[in-house]
Amino acid sequence: NLRRLHLGPASDKARPSPANSGDMASDLSELQAVDEQAISENCRARYEKDEIYTSCGRLLIAVNPYKALPIYGPDAIAQYQGSMDRASLPPHIYSVAANAYEGMVREGKSQSVIISGESGAGKTESARFFLEYMASVGKGAGSL
Repeated sequence: NLRRLHLGPASDKARPSPANSGDMASDLSELQAVDEQAISENCRARYEKDEIYTSCGRLLIAVNPYKALPIYGPDAIAQYQGSMDRASLPPHIYSVAANAYEGMVREGKSQSVIISGESGAGKTESARFFLEYMASVGKGAGSL
């Protein structure tokens, strides 16, 4: 059963989210408590710093910034394409695309990615950036 999280005003009882620090977590598995309030506060704090992507294991949570951000394009694609340790990079749609692309190459099989959300959540933009990555790294790949 999925529940919609409301990213409304922060509560008066804000608590440090990630284990061992008062910083926000780029991966929700770093939270001391994984409940609706902790997830909502963490995503809100990241959103307020234009860090719109948060991971949760293999899942990626994207919060639509409703503005252009300088986190896309050839330089960012190269960063995620060339990284042997994507876990050290910030969560990003390019990381999801890189994992899917590498799965196609390594396993020789189609990969599936689910992009879901409500109207206006940014599904079309996420799909566009995903395909932008695939088209960029797949140039000249021939049999893919």
